[in-house]
Amino acid sequence: MSIKRKTNNTKNKTPNTTNTQTNQKHYLIPLSATLITTLLLGIIFLSLIYPNLHTPPTQPTPNIPIINPPYTTPQLQWTQNIEHGAAYGIVVTNGVIYVNTFTNGWLYAFNATDHTEIWARQFYGDWDLSAPPVVANNIIYLQARSVFFALNAKDGTTLWTYDASGGSTPTVTNNIVYFCSEYAGANTENTETQRGVVSALNAKTGTKIWSYQTGTSSIRSTPIITNNIAYIVAGINSDNQELYALNATTGKLVWKSTIKSPYGLTPTVTNNIIYIGSNNQTLYALNTTNGEKIWTTKTNNNIKNLTNKYGIIYTYTDKTLYALNAATGKKLWNYPTGEGVFGTCLDVTDGIVYVGCGTYKDMTLCALNAATGKKLWNYPLGATSTLYISANTLTNDIVYVCCDKNLYAFTTLKPLETP
Repeated sequence: MSIKRKTNNTKNKTPNTTNTQTNQKHYLIPLSATLITTLLLGIIFLSLIYPNLHTPPTQPTPNIPIINPPYTTPQLQWTQNIEHGAAYGIVVTNGVIYVNTFTNGWLYAFNATDHTEIWARQFYGDWDLSAPPVVANNIIYLQARSVFFALNAKDGTTLWTYDASGGSTPTVTNNIVYFCSEYAGANTENTETQRGVVSALNAKTGTKIWSYQTGTSSIRSTPIITNNIAYIVAGINSDNQELYALNATTGKLVWKSTIKSPYGLTPTVTNNIIYIGSNNQTLYALNTTNGEKIWTTKTNNNIKNLTNKYGIIYTYTDKTLYALNAATGKKLWNYPTGEGVFGTCLDVTDGIVYVGCGTYKDMTLCALNAATGKKLWNYPLGATSTLYISANTLTNDIVYVCCDKNLYAFTTLKPLETP
């Protein structure tokens, strides 16, 4: 009997694991639901408190062509003197090099192969051509001191003009030419003068489609057109600029954003991010949808120009060239360039950065590895006041450089094919 009772007692003390597991499951289900609900409420609460929180647009991982030795050494092919003044810009298209001068208002057209002069035209005197031209559909568009011109690219004759003055390089897309001018209407009778005007004209006839007045004469930005939005920068006072996003079809304001800078440069847009350099040593990355800041990066000096290639922002300041991750603004490398020089001193092609280095008395064209910033080659150009570089425009094998009063053509640096 005692053995039987002992056995029964032991059996009764055995835990009911099935009931325990069931209870645990019933306990976990409401606990999980509570955690999920709490998390969702937290996200909603944060979005209400911080409405400006957003995820930056994604960008591809930088993918730069690899430049390893052996590679070809660039060679000077020819030099062409620019008779009537220092170059102010260079455009290469359809086998022709167009160069406008810093003084005396001349525009040249040279054969890109043998550098023979095709034609030359003078405008209204000193300082008349204050921005590089643009060429589209065999028409040259350029902003002179007091008139906007459309020229026949074959001979330089005038096709039409528009009453606007300033120093903006235009943009042509979808048969519309967009440009900024300090004043519009000043030379037309019974027309009210407007300040700081963005204009959109029929590219063939010059007929006005729309105009937008910012109200400031400090407007020299090249309009950037993407996804039917025109982005331009204009000054509102001595310390601030505003970035405008305009509907490219109607000219209606979509949004604008203030940038704390005494001078804003032409922006560039890639993958829904707009990048702007400034004279307060800051590079801005903004969301193209609403103008909100994604990131900012400080440099050591005023930013002259920038370009976006391989998911990297290459930006040229008065003393240093920086390579930054375009998605985050993180500095990847930098290269000392010297005193800096006035002009478009930067171009990137085939994994090579071509940049002006040195001083005003001793300017040098340098070729750097776009991935590492390592110098691969350089060529002395001498004393200069301006320097413009146009790479990869006629073929993949020529870099055109305007340095002061001379035009140069170099072969590009290329990796050699190894067996």
